[in-house]
Amino acid sequence: MKLKKVLIVLVILLVVVFAAIIAAPYLFKDQIRATIDEQIAANINADVLFDIDNFSLSLLPNFPNLTTSIKELGIVGRDEFAGDVLFAIDNFEVEINLGKLLFDDQMSIQSISLINPHIFIKVLENGKANYDIAIASEETEIEDETVTEDESNFSMAIEKWQITNGEVIYDDATSSTYIELNSLNHEGSGNFSLSVFDLITKTNVFLKEITYDKETYITNKQFSIDMILNMDLDQMIFTFKENTVALNDFSFGFDGWLAMPTDDIDMDLSFSSRNNSFKSLISLIPAIYTEDFSDLKSSGSLNFNGTAKGTYNENSLPAFNVSLAVNDGMFQYPDLPSAVSNVQLKMLVDNTDGNIDNTKIDISTFHMELGKNPIDASLKIANLIDYPIDLKASAKINFADMMQMFPMEGMELKGVLDANLQAKGVYDTLTSTIPASGNFKLTDFYYADEEYLPQGMSISTAIASFNPENISLETFESKVGQSDFAATGKLSNYINYALMPNEVLTGNLNLISNNILVDEFMTSTETEEEIIEADTTSTSEETYDMAVPANLDFIMSANIKNIEYDGLLLTDAKGEVIIKEGILHMNNLSTKTLGGKIVFNGAYNTKDPKDPKFDMDLGINKISIQESFKAFNTVQKLAPIAENMSGNLTTNFKMKSDLDNELMPVNETVNGGGLIKIEEATLKGGKFVTALSKFTSKGGKEEMTLKDIKMDVTITNGVVSVAPFDVLIDGHKSTISGSTSLDGALDYIIATSVPAGQLGQQANAALGKLTGNTEDPSSEIKLKLGVTGPYDSPKISLIGSDAIKEQIIKAAVNKAADLVKQNTGVDIPTSKEELNKEAIEKAREEGDNLLAEAQKQADQVKVEAKKSADKVRAEAKVQNENLIKEAGSNPFKKKAAEIAGKKLIEEAENNAVKIEAEGTKQADAIMTKAQEKADTLIKNAESK
Repeated sequence: MKLKKVLIVLVILLVVVFAAIIAAPYLFKDQIRATIDEQIAANINADVLFDIDNFSLSLLPNFPNLTTSIKELGIVGRDEFAGDVLFAIDNFEVEINLGKLLFDDQMSIQSISLINPHIFIKVLENGKANYDIAIASEETEIEDETVTEDESNFSMAIEKWQITNGEVIYDDATSSTYIELNSLNHEGSGNFSLSVFDLITKTNVFLKEITYDKETYITNKQFSIDMILNMDLDQMIFTFKENTVALNDFSFGFDGWLAMPTDDIDMDLSFSSRNNSFKSLISLIPAIYTEDFSDLKSSGSLNFNGTAKGTYNENSLPAFNVSLAVNDGMFQYPDLPSAVSNVQLKMLVDNTDGNIDNTKIDISTFHMELGKNPIDASLKIANLIDYPIDLKASAKINFADMMQMFPMEGMELKGVLDANLQAKGVYDTLTSTIPASGNFKLTDFYYADEEYLPQGMSISTAIASFNPENISLETFESKVGQSDFAATGKLSNYINYALMPNEVLTGNLNLISNNILVDEFMTSTETEEEIIEADTTSTSEETYDMAVPANLDFIMSANIKNIEYDGLLLTDAKGEVIIKEGILHMNNLSTKTLGGKIVFNGAYNTKDPKDPKFDMDLGINKISIQESFKAFNTVQKLAPIAENMSGNLTTNFKMKSDLDNELMPVNETVNGGGLIKIEEATLKGGKFVTALSKFTSKGGKEEMTLKDIKMDVTITNGVVSVAPFDVLIDGHKSTISGSTSLDGALDYIIATSVPAGQLGQQANAALGKLTGNTEDPSSEIKLKLGVTGPYDSPKISLIGSDAIKEQIIKAAVNKAADLVKQNTGVDIPTSKEELNKEAIEKAREEGDNLLAEAQKQADQVKVEAKKSADKVRAEAKVQNENLIKEAGSNPFKKKAAEIAGKKLIEEAENNAVKIEAEGTKQADAIMTKAQEKADTLIKNAESK
């Protein structure tokens, strides 16, 4: 009876414990969340994304094992890595043997499962990594580290683990390394509680890209490993048992062992192909390994094997050899009549002592037939010190036959290539050459592609020859559509360039052409919808990698009779383009166009690829002003007035600027200047002239004449300033000065003298308010007009209205004195002292009015700056909302979008503050300038 009660109590106790384990996460959810948040804040410098409701701890699924899982867990970076998702996973699950943990003092993990994990590792150029998120803890006193017997008996074992559909990206700027793995599926098992055990793994992954030191070694390859590896953890010896490694369909396996007793890696390995078919080898060729690869006909045998024996460390390599042989290889596409056949290859790479310089390369046989077109080659290199070489290569190919053996839908190809190359001897360190000779001849070549080159490219003749010093292009005659090219040139130091890093390839090219139709090279098959989609999906982060190679020293000389581009005809184009030390120089590029001549000198500098720059020296002689407006965006931006101007201009103009990530000038860094000469030009029509004529022409004559003009123009931080120059406005001499910003805002002053009777409607209205319409129609009125706003909607206003009033009064007094003298013969003094006193008072009034007008302008500038700043803020808000919308319901993307959006809004706020500050700066400048003018007016009046 007592036993029965005890059993009942035990059952109840177990039920309570079991229920407590199940209920604990729900009962103490808030406390658990608070504790986790506290620990994350104290230890991790990143945003950890999780929902406590997605956390599970239960005995139910795998009783008696304890299963813990968390769904939708993510880690998002901060600071430089803001918005970058370091780690994200849909589901992370661990199954623990609870019995062994409680009673055997052993952490026995039955399984670990990761479903849809995303890992993104990023290292910046300064070495900072996004995974370095642990917050350094304060130093604490080290406690007694004596290990107790209980602690020493504790152990941990992992039975099996699994990764489903993983993604890994490793982006290391310090070594220019980029690795992207997609569709990673992996499973493994092994008892890590034992000293010696078998590790069993199976992995399938898509190698999207593997790049190191800017060289891409693998792209779009399917990779798999099926392996049993014996692990001796005490001795750190790992022995390969059953295993197969495959890259696409090419599979091989290892035998032997690796040992890591210290930092060195000792090895005694051999490897050999598991699949001995030629077809498995050609699966490594991206153009061949497509969805239809299984339908490809193929035959022939393959033998691939090698060894590696010795020690690997920073100073040594193991001895190694790799052998590859192909016998009677053949492949043929099922729907095409011809095959690539008779492929024979024998290759050996051998190193007997681990010194890389003593590596031997022997390709004793290489032969293949493209239909009836043979290719033969052999190569022997005895070492990598003085490169004793014996090379022979020859090929004769009729490209029309290629259409019969390779799928080329939408293409046309023909022509004959005859090439051979020989090299035998050693590398001469004095001349940096290897004895080599050969030639290359291409005749009657034609290539067209419906999508990329619909106009077709033909090469009637191309002949090149090789010698130890250089490769010489002796003849090259080609046409692309209606464009023709003829060229000769040389490449020198090509052997060093090919064999050694940082060597400079030197060369020259002489290009001659009768006609180049640039538009033919810019054909696009994109639909309007595709273009719109591309525009809407592009971001400001998109960049163009247009760095000029630093190890090129190249000169191209060109002489082109006609160049046609977007309706613009350039004739007699000549000049040099020089590439050297990462800078592209343009020397004396000259052409005739738009009725005149242009000479261009400049440089595109990418020594710092992240901060490209350009500078130019532009000489223009008598080109059409209006036609240049139609032809050049720069003219449209800097001089929109040219749209309504006839005549020619001449200038020598210099300009330099930083370039943005789309290789366009950064407005605020544009600086330069020059003297623009206009012999004779007329400005007719347009909103600017129309608005001006309302002040200067009674009949509304909308015309301005420019004759023998010399405009001194400077560009400072994107603002174009023009020194005072004279023009005729409706026959009246006028002086213009001011500035135009690259965003189109005008700030000009026009000083002119107009007979009162010929004033325009707006000027007469303004003067009527001042004088009560008492002015003499024959008197000369000096006007000062302010021009502001954009060119297509200018605002023109009178400056200094009191000075104009004074002119009219003085003219009236003088006329009255003249009448008195005519009628009475008496001179009437004008009382200079009183007039001076009145003039000073008028000057003060005019100065006050000038300051008042300036204050209005300054206030308007601030208002416009505030509008622009608010627009920047509003656009950032919209972009932030779009980011969150695009993230959808995915919590990681949503959080990353929130962080990126926050950063975007902060940057927008900073930019907005800068815009407002610039507006305040400009407003202050307007007031300072007005104060100076007011002071000058008073000073001039006092000096009379």
